Amino acid sequence: MSGFGGMRAGGGRLRFAPCLPAGITRLGFRLRYRGSLVCVSATREATTYRLLDGPPITVLHCGERVELGEEQVTRPNPPREEPDRQVRQPPGREPRPR
Repeated sequence: MSGFGGMRAGGGRLRFAPCLPAGITRLGFRLRYRGSLVCVSATREATTYRLLDGPPITVLHCGERVELGEEQVTRPNPPREEPDRQVRQPPGREPRPR
């Protein structure tokens, strides 16, 4: 998985580099990794990580080590350049006109 959450798993570690386009204000998801249930909530400005269940875990946020334990952790997202196009649904997934 990668997408707007910028999630990658490898080398025994989760890495995130969220990048939300202009049309999306918030992204939230949960995932279980090596017995830990993690909640990720991202806006264009910052990302919050919360350990919901399981042992403490270390993740990388835009290259910075973030230790997840009892307290939620929020880190700023680096600024991103805006593409010159709007985000659209893929062909066949657009809403039907009414």
